[in-house]
Amino acid sequence: MLISGRLPQGVESVGFGRFQILLLILCGATQLADATELLVLSLLNNPVQCAFGVTKSEAAWLASAVFAGMLVGAYVTGHVSDQYGRRVGFGMTTTLVAAFGLVSAGAPSFELLVLARFFVGVGVGGANAALSLFTEYLPSSMRGRGLIFFFLFFSVGGVMEAGLAYLLMPDWRALLLVTALPSVALVLVFPLVPESPRFLVVRGRIDEAERSLARAAACNGAKLPNGRLRPMEKVPKRGAQPMASFVSEVQRLLKTGVLRHLSLSLWALFFLMAVLYYALVQLTVSLSIPGLFCYTLGLFSYIPGLFCYMIAPAESADRLALHRSGAQGPRVRPSEQGELLARGSHEQRRAAGPVSRTPAP
Repeated sequence: MLISGRLPQGVESVGFGRFQILLLILCGATQLADATELLVLSLLNNPVQCAFGVTKSEAAWLASAVFAGMLVGAYVTGHVSDQYGRRVGFGMTTTLVAAFGLVSAGAPSFELLVLARFFVGVGVGGANAALSLFTEYLPSSMRGRGLIFFFLFFSVGGVMEAGLAYLLMPDWRALLLVTALPSVALVLVFPLVPESPRFLVVRGRIDEAERSLARAAACNGAKLPNGRLRPMEKVPKRGAQPMASFVSEVQRLLKTGVLRHLSLSLWALFFLMAVLYYALVQLTVSLSIPGLFCYTLGLFSYIPGLFCYMIAPAESADRLALHRSGAQGPRVRPSEQGELLARGSHEQRRAAGPVSRTPAP
């Protein structure tokens, strides 16, 4: 069966089922692997100082190299995922983490260890590829809960890494070797990873997008209506000056009021979260706080979010967003709201109906 109409309706027809659960395990495992590679940083300083005879300030280059790699990886993987596919970005990042995680375990010198951890950071910084792939297969009613479950894997990885450290330390090489194994497993199952239907449609590969949705529907036991997917506006490929393209994309995000407010708020929140979270992780060892306790507490911190999403109506957040923006007239389906906000064009805003300056009741 083929899909009738726009891509969001196709994803809604697929529904949520066995396919999304399997995809959650594949994509969420990247979070687990990234968590183990990041949280091992707080455990390496003292053993590395003893093994290579470096000072405490020199050993700090390990963490700095990983975070510098994450900065590079976030941009590079975003570019690769947009131009060549979420699946390619997924494979690139997991391969980097697996390969250089193994190199770290056998590094004969401190300089090679720092270099290997930098490339591990590049792979970890590309976690957005797996996130995009997973969310683009989710129906609107499951996006909130799906993302909570996705990020739950990170805390599971933190608890697992603390348990591994308890069993294997002070053998830091064995710890690094075992820490790399989840990424190695992801590389082995990479052939099972599907491509994002949204990427395929944007690139004009309609037949492939229809086949990917048909496979997902068959896995869920869903039936798709007859018809064809409508092509979407293609995203132009970046030219020879990727930095200029990056600057123009940032300017586009800051051009309209809705996108500017949303972008600046998310950037600020994510920056503060990263500073606080990784500062606390690095302080765990120096403050003699049991790592297993900290990470287990982090794992249980996701439970309130899961409970709220399970008891709240799936569309309540969508209605709240519309009320705050003052949109009136015909109700926009949840599956369309993300597209309307992301594009931010005058025609799409007008599709939601006339805008009233009077607050909604």
